[in-house]
Amino acid sequence: MNKFDIITDDQATIPVTLKVDTVVVHHSATERGDGIGVDTIEQWNIDRAFNEICYHYVVCSDGDIQVGRDVNKQGAHVKHHNSHSIGVCFIGNFSETDPIPLAGSKQFINGALLVKHLQELAFSKNHKMRNRIEMSFAGDLVKILGHREMKGAATECPGKLVNLDMMRGLFDFWWEHREDL
Repeated sequence: MNKFDIITDDQATIPVTLKVDTVVVHHSATERGDGIGVDTIEQWNIDRAFNEICYHYVVCSDGDIQVGRDVNKQGAHVKHHNSHSIGVCFIGNFSETDPIPLAGSKQFINGALLVKHLQELAFSKNHKMRNRIEMSFAGDLVKILGHREMKGAATECPGKLVNLDMMRGLFDFWWEHREDL
């Protein structure tokens, strides 16, 4: 096992009842301080009148993956899109801090592996559901999008300094090279 092999079935699952077509990437809009994780974000969300944490997963500064909202519950991370998406929040403020130097960090690599794993799990589940009628459609595809790319979103999340095409390319790179880590 390598130091980045953090994905387990307990950590990364896809809802049984929802058809997921998007994994949405967010940032916490905070400093990358140690100690910020699910508990802190959940308290912030409760302070903003949510019942619990809005995201399904949190990628901490040290690379730790923490499970937030149960994936069998609809998230509260993108208005009008929560019923068909999984929310992954990276700790950091990528509107003020350039994320490029972090591309080889444990946080980024573990987050990339998580996001790509979720994408593959959702595709596999969607395809199996569709395969019952022996067909496959483009609707089986699962997108990875930044929050700001979601229709109707008025935000710079996951940070105005994040080049989303580059982010997706780096996610693909780390996924393709995960055995070398």
